[in-house]
Amino acid sequence: VEKPMVVGNNEATTEEFHKLSTAYDDVSAHMTNYKSNVTYSTEEGFLRKDFGSLYDSEKLRAMLTKSLKDGERRLELVALKQDGKKGEFMAEILPVPNETSCYHCHGSSEPILGALVVIQDVTATKASIRGQTWTTVTVSALGVGVLILGIYMFMRYVVIRRVLTLAKSADAVANGDYSVAFSVGSADEIHGLGNNLGFMVSELKNKLGFAEGVLGGLPLPCGLAGPDFNMLWVNQELCDFLEK
Repeated sequence: VEKPMVVGNNEATTEEFHKLSTAYDDVSAHMTNYKSNVTYSTEEGFLRKDFGSLYDSEKLRAMLTKSLKDGERRLELVALKQDGKKGEFMAEILPVPNETSCYHCHGSSEPILGALVVIQDVTATKASIRGQTWTTVTVSALGVGVLILGIYMFMRYVVIRRVLTLAKSADAVANGDYSVAFSVGSADEIHGLGNNLGFMVSELKNKLGFAEGVLGGLPLPCGLAGPDFNMLWVNQELCDFLEK
């Protein structure tokens, strides 16, 4: 578009816009003058009309007005109607500064000659991105759920259940049952803990048996009292003595 416009070739510029209209179905391009009147367009019905009347979008009109005033390029997402349906479009405003090479046709009075407005329909693209985003979020959520469930099952059946087995056996020992086993399967730290507890109970049984044998063999009345002064054990001699 730039080359024929620089030399003022109106027919060639019109032809370039026609090529754009046939090459891209989702893109429309419009060239306006500094008064925002459409001078070239991929839409034939837009020619010689005020750009602000062609699209029902205050945002798009404001973008063009600002660019024609300050010469700044703008690129924003706008909501527009097309074929009676609302959609999302990417609008780009490209101001055309009045350079020395343009003076032969336009003079030097206006700093901005006009602007090229390019509008592309991105409704389908955004819908696809949203769909992919939801798919990613759903898959991620399911993945996190499966991971949490896996960790829970591992903790419940590999750790907690075996620790509870050891705790139950320890309670039985505390209640005087020294015959319980501390076997929890698997060769890991919990298994090692169970073996150590089993060995400790076995040693305790041996020492208690030895102590009972020694105390039972004493010919004198004697007994054992705990820290709270409650009797824990007495021999027969003491019982006989107390009965007298």
